[in-house]
Amino acid sequence: MEKKIPVGIDDFSEIIKQNFYYVDKTGMIKELLEWPCMVQIITRPPHFGRSVNISMLRYFFEIGTDKSLFDGLAISKESELCEKHMGKYPVIAMSFKSVKGLNYEEAKECIRNVIINEAKRFSYLLDGSNLQDMDKDKLIALMEGRGIVNCGIYDLSRILNEYYNKQVIILIDDYDKPLQIAYENGYYKEMVDFLNNMFGWALKGNPAAHYGLLMGSMCLSIESMWDSFNNYITSSANENFCDRWFGFTDSEVRKMLDDYGLEAFYDTTKEWYGGYKFGRENVFCSRDVINWCNQLVNTEEHKPQNYWIDCDGTDIVRELAKVEYSSACYEVGRLLKGRNNRSVLIRNLSYRHIIDCPETMINCLYAFGYLTHKEYYGGASYKLCIPNKEIRDALIAKADEETRELWDDDFMRIKG
Repeated sequence: MEKKIPVGIDDFSEIIKQNFYYVDKTGMIKELLEWPCMVQIITRPPHFGRSVNISMLRYFFEIGTDKSLFDGLAISKESELCEKHMGKYPVIAMSFKSVKGLNYEEAKECIRNVIINEAKRFSYLLDGSNLQDMDKDKLIALMEGRGIVNCGIYDLSRILNEYYNKQVIILIDDYDKPLQIAYENGYYKEMVDFLNNMFGWALKGNPAAHYGLLMGSMCLSIESMWDSFNNYITSSANENFCDRWFGFTDSEVRKMLDDYGLEAFYDTTKEWYGGYKFGRENVFCSRDVINWCNQLVNTEEHKPQNYWIDCDGTDIVRELAKVEYSSACYEVGRLLKGRNNRSVLIRNLSYRHIIDCPETMINCLYAFGYLTHKEYYGGASYKLCIPNKEIRDALIAKADEETRELWDDDFMRIKG
């Protein structure tokens, strides 16, 4: 197999141009366009290809794109759709993955830096006469980090709309990361207000915006954040919309292993990195399959590694030791012992719900990929399970001593 394995690479253009192995997810473009609405909110756990998909969408829609990137891929067969939409829009694409901060001001500055970096992509707009001087001054201010941060996306969309005389597509990955960080560090209310303003300006009645797509781990009902939307849809991991486009399906994993001569490792791959279900699809964690294949191809180590133990993000497992979450801790203990669990999946969560309604902790574990659904009972009721050996071991490794004690004296037998 000549193609390199794209470990840690999220940029779609780099994957294609540098001849990395790409599992074709471009069919997602067609499915998104078939659901006419101004805003779509898609939630999946981390490490299932959200960032690559955001990048792929940017390169498809953005004016001036290299259309050859999509040659031979599934979307290229949709000639009419490509003619109408490929390379036709100004695109704002941002990720809040790197947003951190022990306090509100630090986190806000991280978001400011994200907006600065995106604004700098459009420095070429300063050339020529398409923009009035006041819009050029506004773009310079954005590039220099001046101005009101929560108006940054709106201001940039308006500048792009003015320059191209076309409405803008807004793509935001890890949109909920600032709230995760705020919840952990005690400035949740301030960040809720900030995001209310920022997304309100950018996506609520913004005449410069054609379409917005937000991706994250949790589908958040942030106070009244979505109140004035009347044309958006949400898609969580238990729903069928876009269920094939995140993670790797069973057939995709089999093909990848076959392409690299690793067919003999399918059962191990499934035991360690499969077991998830998104909508109707059985899926594997794409980040882990990529790392595992890279290990098998480039080293002599054939023992599966646990890629979740040291991963970044909310260490929600440690929250289980708190007294108010004891019921969730008990349920996880039952699942570790192979017992059944029947839970209600809440469509729209908020971190305030975690504080006020501790049983939603199970929903958070589901949202972050520590649990998956196995059977559907009707309504919002699902049978949940721990997806695979990697997650089972990660739960135990991440738990502190107090949590392990709550899992009772059978803990050592669980670990064995």
